[in-house]
Amino acid sequence: MQEPALRQPRSPNGRDQGQVQHRRDRPNRNNRHSGVRNVYRDKKRWRAQFSRNGIQVHLGAFDSVAEAEAAVRKARARIAAA
Repeated sequence: MQEPALRQPRSPNGRDQGQVQHRRDRPNRNNRHSGVRNVYRDKKRWRAQFSRNGIQVHLGAFDSVAEAEAAVRKARARIAAA
């Protein structure tokens, strides 16, 4: 009897995709995450931080996800311009 071939996960639109893309597309299951890259829940506030050349850069703690997201976008733009 022939063994079935292993299948790659399929995206919602039906195309085959790799494992990395599949992990990136799956829904966020952790309530500490905002759904925004580099913005995390820290107790009652939202923390914005990222790493640059292996060094953690802390942008601050904010009351809303929108404020933290704006800080991250501004920092990314500043780094891209440098």
